[in-house]
Amino acid sequence: MPAEFLSAEQRAAYASFAEMPSLSDLEKFFFLDDFDRNVIAQSRADSHRLGVAVQIGRDRALQGVVPGGSAGGAVAGGGLSGRAAGDR
Repeated sequence: MPAEFLSAEQRAAYASFAEMPSLSDLEKFFFLDDFDRNVIAQSRADSHRLGVAVQIGRDRALQGVVPGGSAGGAVAGGGLSGRAAGDR
């Protein structure tokens, strides 16, 4: 990814957490509900399913989204496109 337009500080912080998430935060972000499990089950191989599960949790953590609630004004649902509000 081109990063010439970013400052040195922005490049160092890219794709990383500002501080280490707590264990309780990780448990919240990586909780997989039935919808998440259905999305994961559509993957072809075990390694793909693990990758999808990790991506769901990572996206929630970076967006501050907690399943079943919201944090920081974010919409609950893991930020997955195509997931309607009634699908929670």
